[in-house]
Amino acid sequence: MKWKQSLMGVVSWVFSFETIFVLYLFAGFYKSDPRLAFIPVDLTLFFFLFSLIVGAWILWKKRFRMSENVLVTVFLMGLFSGWMLISLLWAPRAQYGITKTVQFVALNGWALAGAAMVFDGNKARLRKFYVLLIFLAVVFSFEAYRLYFQELNFLGKKVFGSNYQSLGRLIGLSFVVATGFYLIRNTVSWKRWLYGGIVLFLFFVMLFIGARGPFIATMVASGFIVLFSKELWQRKLVWGVGLVVIFLVGSWALGPSMRTIYRVNVALVHTVG
Repeated sequence: MKWKQSLMGVVSWVFSFETIFVLYLFAGFYKSDPRLAFIPVDLTLFFFLFSLIVGAWILWKKRFRMSENVLVTVFLMGLFSGWMLISLLWAPRAQYGITKTVQFVALNGWALAGAAMVFDGNKARLRKFYVLLIFLAVVFSFEAYRLYFQELNFLGKKVFGSNYQSLGRLIGLSFVVATGFYLIRNTVSWKRWLYGGIVLFLFFVMLFIGARGPFIATMVASGFIVLFSKELWQRKLVWGVGLVVIFLVGSWALGPSMRTIYRVNVALVHTVG
């Protein structure tokens, strides 16, 4: 029956490696939320171990076959991690340095090399990962909107425990991905409209949270995607006009509460900036 197939499809997404991996990568963005204080384990460690086990099972199923590009990525990450560990031999004997080095090698090593091995040659897994990344950013954005419209101000507020800079990095990355999906030539019509709406939705969030570094980096990266995309110019024009309209209307109607624009202007024209 169709409803059973749909239910199994949802279950396969919720309990997929991609979901676990996204929750691992961004655990630091939400684990300090007071509403999650009842959880007795560190969520970064939990999802790290969980994704490691599931990822190892996937690699075992594919008999650890990897492309040349992935082997190069794993080798370079291993080389850099090895250098960090060896440098502890002559570094000052501080527990902080040892702890941070081990954390970097384990957590970032898996985030880069592990992901490269699991996603290698599997476009379906990679697309699912990107969709889940966008979904997480949309969830964070809804909470940011709620906090912002309480008093038309976002200054000093946190979203699920994340400050404005962390929020800007998550939303900015998802904005770039959503822009890429919007510009793909063979995207079906309703999905194109959906991704276009998500782009505008995320853009407005970036205007008021105050994260000017992530905002500028996002606009530059997205600009390159739009500029070098082979998609029709009409779609690129809609993308650009939509952002300009939101920028102008938001800045005119809401003024100083558009915290990001205010901080960018300070950096450009004010002596303090």
